[in-house]
Amino acid sequence: SSTSRLPSTGSSKSIMSSPNPSSGEPTRMRSSLRSSAGTKRWNQSTRTFHRPRDIIQFLNRALEGALKRDVGAECFDNEDIQSAREPYSKYLKQELDDEIVPHWDCWSEALQACSDLATITISKDMFRDAYTRRKSRRNVVDADEALELLYNFSVIGYRRGIGSGGSGWVFQYSDPNAGWDNAATKLKVHLGLKEFAKLQEERK
Repeated sequence: SSTSRLPSTGSSKSIMSSPNPSSGEPTRMRSSLRSSAGTKRWNQSTRTFHRPRDIIQFLNRALEGALKRDVGAECFDNEDIQSAREPYSKYLKQELDDEIVPHWDCWSEALQACSDLATITISKDMFRDAYTRRKSRRNVVDADEALELLYNFSVIGYRRGIGSGGSGWVFQYSDPNAGWDNAATKLKVHLGLKEFAKLQEERK
C-alpha cells in the first residue's frame, strides 16, 4: 500500500510524540520515518495551525494507528493518516474552546451553524441564515461579528483574488497581516475541523 512520510533532509528522523495527548512535553518514540526517493509528500499540515503542538498531536494519532497495525512500523500508510483525522479534529476543537470561550462563550453555536450547512466551503449569506437559527438568547454576538471572530481565531478563512485572475484562501494563522475582509462572500471552515463538524468538501 502507498505510504505517507514526513519530508526529511536526513536519512532518518525520530517521531516526536507524547504518551499523554494533553501533555505539552513530547518524548521520543522508538519508531522513525526514513526519507527515500519517490516518497509521497506529507501534506496534512493544512489541518493544523502550523504550531508544533498541533503537528505533534496529529503525528501522535497517526503513530497510534501505525503501531496498532505493526509494532515495528517505520512509516504511516494512508489508513493511519485517515484514522488520525477524527481524534485530531476533536483535539483542535478543544484547543479552540480554550482560546475562544474566554472571549465568546457561545462560539460553538457558530460552529454548529457551519455543521448545519454540511460543506466546508460556505457563503456569507448561508452562514448568516444558519447562525440566526442557532443563536441563543444569551449569545449577544450577531452574525457579522461572529464571522470576524471566527476569522480572528482561524476557524474560517475567506476567498481573496490574487494576481492574473487567480484566487486563494486567506486564514489569520497563515497570513496575520491580511485582516478580516467584511466584503468577502465565500468562506471556508478550517480543514482541521472538518471531521468534528461533520463537513464534506464540495465536489468540483
